[in-house]
Amino acid sequence: MSREIDIERWPRKRQYDFFKDFDYPHFNISANIDITEAFHYTKTKKTSLFKTILYVSMKTINAIPEFRTRIRDNRIIEHDVIHPSFTVDVEDNQFSFCNADYDEDINRFFLNAE
Repeated sequence: MSREIDIERWPRKRQYDFFKDFDYPHFNISANIDITEAFHYTKTKKTSLFKTILYVSMKTINAIPEFRTRIRDNRIIEHDVIHPSFTVDVEDNQFSFCNADYDEDINRFFLNAE
């Protein structure tokens, strides 16, 4: 599900007006993050560090409305949930694009991301 945001009443209208005419209206950030707890979790549960970090990232993204917001056909759309897309290593040093359904339950998410 999703809902359209009224641009004229949207508190982020100024930012929208600035970015809307860019060919790629995206903004990227990076940060150093302490993943010690996630690392220990994967060792205890014998699970994938990648899937654990992906789950925590998606849980955080889905908790913040601005991260669920997209520009679609010059309209501002806030989605109820965002699903991850990622790359995985396949044979011969190649990679493949993958999608997985986000689920709040970590075990179901891990199955979806398999």
